[in-house]
Amino acid sequence: MSTNPPFKTDFSSSIENLKTDKYNRFFAGLPNIPKKDKNSMAIYETFLQHAIASLSPRGKAAIVVPTGFVSASNGIPLKIRKHLVDNNWLRGVIHMPSNIFATTGTSVSIIFIDKTKSDDKVMLMDASNLGTKVSLEDGQRTVLSNDEKTKITSFFKGRIQEPEFSVLVEKKQVEDNGYSVQAGQYVEINLNELGYNVDERIKELRKEISILLSSEIEKSLELINLIGDK
Repeated sequence: MSTNPPFKTDFSSSIENLKTDKYNRFFAGLPNIPKKDKNSMAIYETFLQHAIASLSPRGKAAIVVPTGFVSASNGIPLKIRKHLVDNNWLRGVIHMPSNIFATTGTSVSIIFIDKTKSDDKVMLMDASNLGTKVSLEDGQRTVLSNDEKTKITSFFKGRIQEPEFSVLVEKKQVEDNGYSVQAGQYVEINLNELGYNVDERIKELRKEISILLSSEIEKSLELINLIGDK
């Protein structure tokens, strides 16, 4: 299943009916109806729970969500992420560039659900810096090149890790980090690849500190001698 829940759509008239859902799809709850701008209701939270409940025991899904969903520290998003991680159904998350979809300028991510998943690892990828901004008739859009599309798909499928781009994390890590699946919280900069040898730099700093301390000690002794001479 692949789905792109609607953005900026008023579904407030449907919420009351969903509160008595006979299928018990909405385990994490239903979004609140905004008092002013009803189009800003987080209806994707409802669609996401519906999609999860609709999957067969061996079902798989790719679902577009606002990127804020992946790290929200409370509410429905946290409950949904916890549900997916605890059941070991979350295969991975890809953060996409802004303006990648025609229907919204909101920064979005794609979450991949796999009920057949057997290991306890989650693939997190930050592709938000890829793409080229172009002006189209319906506004500005970010367009991915064929090479960028290939990199995203091949790295995700092959679970290839690259500093500042992709990382494979343990389920336990996600649990310990408040169930956040924001790639930036796990992707590390490979200092060695940047020509920065951490161990060597530590040795250099220790040497510099030692020299500074020796210099300060000598100055202190000189000051003591001067005071003593007086």
